[in-house]
This record gives sequence, C-alpha cells and structure tokens, in this order.
Amino acid sequence: MIARRHRHQTGTVWLKSGSWYLRFYTDVNGERKQVARFLVRKDDKHHSKTCKAVRDLAASLIDKENSGAVVEAERAQTLKEFWEATYEPYIRDSKRLSTQVSYADLWTRNVEPILGTAELPAIRTRDVSLLLTDMARRGHGRNSIAHVRSLISGILMHAVNLGLLESNPVRDCKVLAAVKQSKPTEFYTEQEVEAILRDLDGMPDCQAVCAVLFYCGLRPSEAAALKWPDIDLENRRLTVNRSHVRGETSDQLKTPESHRTLPLVPQVFALLNAWRALCPGDGWVFENKVGKPTSLREMARRWIVPRLKEKGREWKSFYSFRRGLATLITRLRGPLAASQALGHRNMTVTMTNYVRQDRRELEAAMKMLGRD
Repeated sequence: MIARRHRHQTGTVWLKSGSWYLRFYTDVNGERKQVARFLVRKDDKHHSKTCKAVRDLAASLIDKENSGAVVEAERAQTLKEFWEATYEPYIRDSKRLSTQVSYADLWTRNVEPILGTAELPAIRTRDVSLLLTDMARRGHGRNSIAHVRSLISGILMHAVNLGLLESNPVRDCKVLAAVKQSKPTEFYTEQEVEAILRDLDGMPDCQAVCAVLFYCGLRPSEAAALKWPDIDLENRRLTVNRSHVRGETSDQLKTPESHRTLPLVPQVFALLNAWRALCPGDGWVFENKVGKPTSLREMARRWIVPRLKEKGREWKSFYSFRRGLATLITRLRGPLAASQALGHRNMTVTMTNYVRQDRRELEAAMKMLGRD
C-alpha cells in the first residue's frame, strides 16, 4: 500500500496484551486516519516504552512517516504473528487454563494452517467463510465449526479494538455447505452408574471418582482437585474450591457459582468413606505416586475402560456422569436444583447443554394419560 505523509509527528507507543504498538496518523485511500502498528513483543530487551530498543523501532517507523516522500508502508502483521505476539498472551492473562488449552488446540488444528500466513488487513469475510465451508465438507459437526468461528471472531475483534482493523470480517460470514448435525451428547442413567460401580469392585479409587462425578455432579477438573479437608464425612458435605487442568491447579473456577457445597448422598458417602480408610493424611483425594493430583484421563485409560470392556459395558465419558445427574435431578426436582448442583450461572445453560432426553419420561406420561 502507498501513502503520502504530510506532517511531522512522534507517534505514541503503548503496551497492550504484552506487545508494544505505535499509534500515529497516515493517509489511507486519500483520507487521514489514525492507525496502530505492531512493534515488538515485550521481553527483557524491550522492557519499557522508553528503553532504547523500543524507541529505535518506533523512530525507524515514524521517520518514514515523517519523510515527506512517497514511501511504502511496512508489511502488516500476519494472523499468526498477531496470535503469538498479542492474542495468545491476552488469553493467558484473561482466560482459565482449560479455555487456553481449547483455544490453542482450535488454532493449531483449524485456523493456523489456513489463515496463519494471511496479513491481518487482508483477511476478508470470504476467507473465513471458505475455511468454515471446507470444515463442513470434511465432515466437521455444527458445534466444531461454531467453536472455530468464535475463535477467529475473537482474534479479529481484538485486532479491531487495538485499532489494527476497521471492522470484524467474521460478522457476515456464512458456511456455504450442508453442515453435519453434531452427535447427541451422551449421559449415564442412575441404573447404568450403579452397574458401573459394581463392575469396578476392588478398585475403590475408580469407584469413588465415578460416584463423585455422578452423585455430586462435579466437573472432572473439580474432582481431580479435591483435597480431603474439602470432604466433611462427619456432616456428609463436599465443598468445591478449585480445579486441576493439564498439571496446573487453580482456585479460579468456571463460574462464581461453581464454588459450592454439596450434600453427600449415601451412595457416594459409602464409597468415599471406604477410600478414605486407605488414604492417610490430608492431601489430594485422588493422588498419584509423586504426590500430585492424578490424571483422570489416565485413570480411565489404564483402569476404568479396560475393566468395563471386560464386563461388556460401554464407556461413554466422564462428562456423561455430570449430564446424567443433571437429567435425573431435573426429572425429580426441576432445572433449578440441577443448575445449583452443577454450579451453572442459570438454568438455561443446564437445560441447553446438560439435560438429555430420557424416553422413559414420554412413556410414563402416556401411561398417566391412559389411566381411568
């Protein structure tokens, strides 16, 4: 892009999301506009806006702007450069670890290979639409495509807010192909959970994990982060205080409502009490050999799934226990109780994402209609 410079200016250096930017005025299509240009990621060498390394970068850029000649503008950041220098540091500072992991996975698998080398100002609605359309043609479900669209939109809206883009091209993009319906998420019934707990006889830690996930409705990350002081066996209460994701423990849960105290029903109390008898000290309830929270994923892979396969029983997922509790409590007491058990902000989240259709409800209702 070619632009004419008209007046001397110094520009303004500012720090945003761990990177230094220079804000100044330039000609854009014959119109004088304020723009922001990425300088460098903040590090030990580029530690402040007044340090020589940052001042030299800013001076080099603004000198071209002030030269009064027709000069070629600096190359704009690519989407990958913006991700690495600005957006990834932003989500590290503002999002929970599980969200960071999810975003990084979506970026690496779906976005970077297609749009990583594209310059930010050159990305158009068409580019995003083609990426999502290609995902649909390769068999990705509606939810997967929606997650990728949301990530791209978040990245580009961050660029808009930094003054690097005029508008977000994702806003009007559409998927130009038939989208496969996502598979219904699975859930366990109470009868299935009872059978699983019987199948895991002789594996008290595995029984306790499955019981806590179903009868208390904990997220796997919350169950992994339990400590024995969180479980009041005398008063039969369990308190959720923290989460453990990818080797890191945090007291920052998904929602404020996720910090909750739950009653221990007899089924889970008995199994936790039995497991407690084998666990001295006040450390992690589910602890590995080096004194850290155990990986539930590894527990399932090494112990639970092989045992259930041996018994001829289907393994769904850890979240299937949580969805099963939501469905059961909604049937017994309504969505408000289910929402409180799961630690959701409101009942809409519970009903939309966790309560699953149980065909037995229709059968029971029809039988009631047939009564004399």
